[in-house]
Amino acid sequence: MGILKDDPRWGTEDLYICYDFEEVMYRWSYIDRKQYQKFYNGPNNQEQEVPYNQRLFTDAIMYGEEITKEEYEQGKLKSE
Repeated sequence: MGILKDDPRWGTEDLYICYDFEEVMYRWSYIDRKQYQKFYNGPNNQEQEVPYNQRLFTDAIMYGEEITKEEYEQGKLKSE
């Protein structure tokens, strides 16, 4: 379903997004106003900062699902 860009929570809390299609997760830090990504598996599963206009992040906002902090920290969904 995605998260709407005009959702007021962008300015009040950290948001966690899973984009299954690319097996990637994102964390939006409202304090830093930065986004971080990590992939489910493999050598790139460490969190790293990404630019605000990264295409994959934009796709995740539009088509991904909101997840919990715990799911993000585990690096996979509970259903896996």
